[in-house]
This record gives sequence, C-alpha cells and structure tokens, in this order.
Amino acid sequence: MSLNRPTAGELLQALAEHLEKVVQPRLSGTDAYQNRIALNLLRILEREAALGPQLINEEQARLIDLLGSGGGPTTLNERLCTQISNGTFAATDARLLDHLRRTIYAKMAIDNPQYAAYRVALAQTRAGNN
Repeated sequence: MSLNRPTAGELLQALAEHLEKVVQPRLSGTDAYQNRIALNLLRILEREAALGPQLINEEQARLIDLLGSGGGPTTLNERLCTQISNGTFAATDARLLDHLRRTIYAKMAIDNPQYAAYRVALAQTRAGNN
C-alpha cells in the first residue's frame, strides 16, 4: 500500500504504457518480442496490485469457512492439503471443489483474464452451469 501517489499500481501502469506506446513501435525482431514479454509481466503485476489483496482475503475467508478454523492463507492452504492427503477432507466435497474453482479463477484473473477457457468457465459459473 502506497502512502503517496502515484501508487504502485499507477507506476506499473505508467511503465507499461510507456513500453507499449513509446518503446514497442521503435523495436523489431527479438527486441520487440522481449519488450512484449516485459509488457506482459508488467500487466500481470498491475492486475495483482489491483486485485490481489481482495482475492487473498476472499480465499482466506473461504478456507476459514471450509476448515472451521482461522489462520493466514498459507497456513490454511497447508492445513487443507494435509486434510485432503490424510483423507480427513474428501477431495470430491462440493464445497472444496467450489473453493478450488474460485481460487483458480482468481489466479487466472491476475495471470491473464483473456484466456478463452477462463472466460467460458467464468460465464458458465455466472450462469449457474458449473
């Protein structure tokens, strides 16, 4: 969290726009390709800065509800993995599958919200077909 402006997200956005609008048109070949990679990484960081805290809080809330106990996301995920591994928690449980699906969607929203499979799955979930 930034105390002053520009925020980290705004700085990332400004850098990405500079690479896209100023630098990219001047490049060709391998340099253009490498710049697109850097630009894609910056866009991921932008989305993580914007969406990450909320998505982590939502994941933590689901884990607390699922496991019936508190803790941080890392601890809760480790606890869930242990319970699945030792058979305490059934891997076919509908609540677990819903949590995993939502977690995957959250990660995809940050990684690349343009993935065709993500967009289809998200539309199906919103329509109640999942």
